[in-house]
Amino acid sequence: MSRSSSEISWKRLFWYVLAGSRGGPNYRVAEHHIRALEKNHLVSSAGEKYGKLYFLSPEMEAHLPLFDEIWAQIRPRV
Repeated sequence: MSRSSSEISWKRLFWYVLAGSRGGPNYRVAEHHIRALEKNHLVSSAGEKYGKLYFLSPEMEAHLPLFDEIWAQIRPRV
C-alpha cells in the first residue's frame, strides 16, 4: 500500500513519541511529554493550569488508524 507524505510524517512522529519513551511515571516527565504531544499536534487542551483537560487533536483523530498500526507492533515491548 502506497502512503502519502503526510502519512509517512505522522508514522515517524508516532514511532518517535511511542517507541522512544523510557522510564517510569514522574510528574516532570509527564509534563514534558504532554508539552511534546501538544507541540506535535497530537493533543489539544482546554482550561488553565490545574485541572487542564487534554483531548486528541483533529489531526491525531484523522491518523488514528496509523497510530493503531504502530501501537500493535510495539505493544508487546511496552
